[in-house]
Amino acid sequence: HSRQLAAVRAKVQASERDRRLAELTVKELSALDDGVRTYKPCGKIGETDSVPRSGRGVDGLPPILGRTSFFRTRGRFIQHDKSALQKELQARAEADASEIKALAKTQEYLDRNIKDSQNSLKEILERR
Repeated sequence: HSRQLAAVRAKVQASERDRRLAELTVKELSALDDGVRTYKPCGKIGETDSVPRSGRGVDGLPPILGRTSFFRTRGRFIQHDKSALQKELQARAEADASEIKALAKTQEYLDRNIKDSQNSLKEILERR
């Protein structure tokens, strides 16, 4: 149960972080004028180009010197309506908040289970 509890706590922390990030982004977006272009990420951000075992890029040069930089990411962005982006982020923050509530209930259940198990073990040991 303690592994499950640790996993639940990690999920709670991740959901809280995601919720805060979405809320802060909505706040920043609301400060922008309506005519400002906004962009939404699509694809995997932070994914780097693969480098062959030879250590050379596609152009034959070391990755840092060549056109196929090892540090280049494959992240892409598409233009997105500001109000739609805000609504999407608000929905994500609300979903994270409801997930946090559900995880809190699971965490309470696991805490109770662990305490009950510990008390049962103590009683068994005291009887001997």
